[in-house]
Amino acid sequence: MHELPIPPENDGDDQATEMARVWLGNGTCNISLLLGMYEDADDCDVDELWAWGNILSDIAQHIANGLKQSHG
Repeated sequence: MHELPIPPENDGDDQATEMARVWLGNGTCNISLLLGMYEDADDCDVDELWAWGNILSDIAQHIANGLKQSHG
């Protein structure tokens, strides 16, 4: 099994939270998501749907940037 390291940019941030984990194994894609974090939080007015839209767009941007760097 190969786990990716926690990004060093999160060092020292006590509020850092893992939101998504994607694994390929046993012939399938398996995903764990921390759904409900915003909705269930006290004193949080962030819309859960809006937040996940931003998270997914950030992931897509990171993929595009990584592919551009590695494959031109």
